Amino acid sequence: MNRRAVPGAGVQYRTVPLQQLNIRVAEGDEGTFEGVACRYNTVDSYGTTFKPGVFRKGGLDAGTYALLDMHDPSRPIGTFTAKERGDHLAISGRYDDTQAGRDARARALSGSAPELSVGFIRTDMPATWEEYDQLTEKQRKDLETNIRSARLVEVSQITARMAAVPGSALTGVRTAAHIRAADADEDPAALIASLDSILDQAVMLAGEYPREDLPEEVAQALDLLVAAESVVDQVMDVLGIYDPDDQDATAGNGEAPPAEGAASAALELERARASAALLLAGLTGVSRV
Repeated sequence: MNRRAVPGAGVQYRTVPLQQLNIRVAEGDEGTFEGVACRYNTVDSYGTTFKPGVFRKGGLDAGTYALLDMHDPSRPIGTFTAKERGDHLAISGRYDDTQAGRDARARALSGSAPELSVGFIRTDMPATWEEYDQLTEKQRKDLETNIRSARLVEVSQITARMAAVPGSALTGVRTAAHIRAADADEDPAALIASLDSILDQAVMLAGEYPREDLPEEVAQALDLLVAAESVVDQVMDVLGIYDPDDQDATAGNGEAPPAEGAASAALELERARASAALLLAGLTGVSRV
């Protein structure tokens, strides 16, 4: 039997919708801010509800947490403290006296980036799949829809109107790539470019952790992530979709690199498919414990 990762493992994210947002930035030079990072007893766009006391039960303390830009750990813009107050998680803090911090404050004041998104790890899930399998359907449904205990990891300031779309299958970071995805119905290439951007950022974040320190299942998942990024890059080359990260792209003019012949393009696509298939096949025989 195949091994499965621990239920609910990993950092998850929830964005405070614009209509629920309450972030205030001081007009003076002190660079302080306060806001609502999470609302309780409110069904979010993922169909889940945070229960009062969720972060206190997960170990919320009086120490400082990092305020990030778009969930990017390499782009801190300030620090804050957090407190649970009735129906929400309140934060207050100060922007860093750096260019990134000053820029973030300016975006909050202008309204171009006034939203908050909370990063957390659930601590109310069963420790193993064996324990999860023993739960009743009612208990599983409760776990799927109600978050009762979670460890706060960080809060991010994000671009306006970037709240997750209801029903979306994506449960990770919401980034600027979704702006292009919104136009995918009119231009399918935009969806591929959006996927490429998301994978690029995911691989970058994953690269922050040494592979040898990761659980086997997580390391294998990262291998698949890197393989998926490679396949998407090759598909973009085959279809002639401009990739700003492609070193072979024409510098500075925004044009796609020259298209190859049809036969060569088809061969490259087949190689990409074969590479992904071989990697997936190599994981099917992993035994379950």
